[in-house]
Amino acid sequence: MPRLVACKPVDLVKILQTTLRQSGFLHLKLPEQIHRATATIIEPTGESDNPLRFTSGLVVALDVDATLEHVQDPQTSVKVQVLYPDGQAHVIHPKPGDFLKSPGL
Repeated sequence: MPRLVACKPVDLVKILQTTLRQSGFLHLKLPEQIHRATATIIEPTGESDNPLRFTSGLVVALDVDATLEHVQDPQTSVKVQVLYPDGQAHVIHPKPGDFLKSPGL
């Protein structure tokens, strides 16, 4: 990997082309039933006039209101990815108590 970091773009292309030409396709077996799951984020909308301000290294709470459809076992399968202004990303596993079932479901 250190060789790739220090190489020129032309050399990187050559290395990648050679590697991809020599690699084979991985045969993936699909399950018999495929389900479609969706998540619609209701809040935050991303269009707030008051952006959320925080100090690096300190914990901040952000309420997320979303509708999940056709998600099996959301307490273990749902994760939230947070993208920060500096380009970092963190994946958060919500606690089981953070999930509420909609009335009528």
